[in-house]
Amino acid sequence: MQQPVLRQGEAPIPELQRQEFREMLLRELEGNERQVVEEYYFRGNSLKEIAQDLGVTSSRVSEICAGAMARLRKRFSAFCKSRTGS
Repeated sequence: MQQPVLRQGEAPIPELQRQEFREMLLRELEGNERQVVEEYYFRGNSLKEIAQDLGVTSSRVSEICAGAMARLRKRFSAFCKSRTGS
């Protein structure tokens, strides 16, 4: 896994918390979903580049990404509700 780079003036603790949060999110995904989210959101690759790596179309990568994000939103919403007691 690529190591995060600290921004100037940034404390290491918040960066570690972000890294742990990222890893927690990615653990919620499987296979292609994890790869697409990591490549697109954390490594900055384009949908076209990811599609070439996976051997699928860009529109399929977009569908995978949308499904992954919907899954993460649902999971995060449930997590927040359990923390607030709602």
